[in-house]
Amino acid sequence: MVEVCHSVEEVLDFSGSDTTELPKIKKWLACVLSFPVVGVTGAHSVYLGCDPYVPVVYLATVGVFGILPAIDFFVILFSGKEKLEALRQKKGVFLWVD
Repeated sequence: MVEVCHSVEEVLDFSGSDTTELPKIKKWLACVLSFPVVGVTGAHSVYLGCDPYVPVVYLATVGVFGILPAIDFFVILFSGKEKLEALRQKKGVFLWVD
């Protein structure tokens, strides 16, 4: 049987005592949150640290009919460690646009 329950500390991967340091991004969690079923809420954008209006845009347009979350899913899935860190704090609606 697979254990799926994780504590908040495990998911966010807080390490050390420096509370000003941002938690490490978990690629699997960002992928799950961007999967088109959940992705239309913009939860993956919130997890990556986007502006507050981005989830509103996703919800208002239903993720532009599921297309944006699907693209975001593949961008996150196939991104390397450096690219994933670059996606953190992305300010726009489109993760893949620099």
